Amino acid sequence: MKIVKQTYSISKADQELASRSYQILRSELGRVEEPAAELSFLNSDDKMDLPLSALRLLEYILKEIGAGNELAVISTDKVLSTQEAADLLNCSRPHLVKLLESGQLPFSKVGKHRRIRLRDLLDYKQAAKEKQEKLIRQLMQTDELTGLYGE
Repeated sequence: MKIVKQTYSISKADQELASRSYQILRSELGRVEEPAAELSFLNSDDKMDLPLSALRLLEYILKEIGAGNELAVISTDKVLSTQEAADLLNCSRPHLVKLLESGQLPFSKVGKHRRIRLRDLLDYKQAAKEKQEKLIRQLMQTDELTGLYGE
């Protein structure tokens, strides 16, 4: 799978419309009790039912566009090559292979090629971030106790 970043410029008008739409959708989703909701279009009699999960994703997308942020949507069930996974972790491919072979990151083999599920990679990245933040807090606490922090 090749991960392609496709960017679209977000105009100020689009940003403002997305922000207003987000507020309305957020309010409406608070009232939805069914697993789906009906969506209709301006200037059309066409309507469709959308699953609540798709509307929650749309809510998030509108929030991000309203804030002027670029975003990408990709299935977490996608399977990555070692190079694609290394690129997403911002590390070298040999370092990623070491993580795989040491059991820190699950993978499967297709022939002689290692493949990594995007969900597993994102879980690893989140756990590493949490571990790093915990270590930083511990270091700050140690510095505070010894009087090195805050001077």
